[in-house]
Amino acid sequence: MSKRAAIAGLSLTLVSFQVAGDAGAASKFSGLDPLQTSLSLLLVVLIIVICLLLLRRYGSFTAAPAQPLRIIAALSLGQRERVVILEAGRKQLVLGVCPGRIETLCTLEGEDRLTTEPHNPTSPDFMNTLRQMLQQPAK
Repeated sequence: MSKRAAIAGLSLTLVSFQVAGDAGAASKFSGLDPLQTSLSLLLVVLIIVICLLLLRRYGSFTAAPAQPLRIIAALSLGQRERVVILEAGRKQLVLGVCPGRIETLCTLEGEDRLTTEPHNPTSPDFMNTLRQMLQQPAK
């Protein structure tokens, strides 16, 4: 038992010296920590801004293509299959889309093209509907 007590006492002494040493180090540099942290954060933000400016200048962020692509309609045929009508310039493509595969089913040009006027169904205004519901007497 005396060996175990001696080992336990020695380990407790070592731990107490380590904790005391850490507390001394923390108090010695405690005045510099907020300043050093702020300067480090400022340096990181400055590096990020410089990298973004370099990327923008050397054309990594390019503008959208001149010929826009637009999805006119999409119809789901199953869990993973769908038919999509895509407008590319003056043509409309009917595409079959499956996992791992896209096929052109047909191309619509001229009179065959679908009209692309926006379909805006007149929906009741939410605020007016709510106001009418609140003004009705409770039943």
